[in-house]
Amino acid sequence: RIGRDYGGPAKPTTSYDFRDAMLWLQHNSKQNDLVATNFIAGTKVRDFFTNAKYPSSSLAISAISKRRVLVEGDAWGNVGLVFNDRQMIPSWLNDRLQMSHQFAKKPDIESATYMRQMNINWFVVDKSKQMPTTWKPYASIAFENSGVIILKLN
Repeated sequence: RIGRDYGGPAKPTTSYDFRDAMLWLQHNSKQNDLVATNFIAGTKVRDFFTNAKYPSSSLAISAISKRRVLVEGDAWGNVGLVFNDRQMIPSWLNDRLQMSHQFAKKPDIESATYMRQMNINWFVVDKSKQMPTTWKPYASIAFENSGVIILKLN
């Protein structure tokens, strides 16, 4: 499907709110800072093999903020078609997906410790998904608009 014209105008890749949040992150973080997010394709590894299960998934965080992201995108296919049903799925991919969603939805000592071990400095939260009202004591809100929260990890 890539590169084909299906008629009609193309949809924007991101919203203005998302773009503004990523530009804020780019200007308020260090170049070597690492980012995690719940703007990813599903909650299980199998979801990551299904393109566009979650329409908010994209590679826009790394593209706009110019920061490395723990795991991002709408499908494993964007990273490389390396694994199929007969090959072993890397355990790190499952860990990254699970911990990213866990930290965004209900932060706890397990997900916070994982983020620390992965040297994550910032966490980008998709406000369209279920989330808590606070991430204390693990992170604090550094930026927020109608679509995105950016957390600074403690």
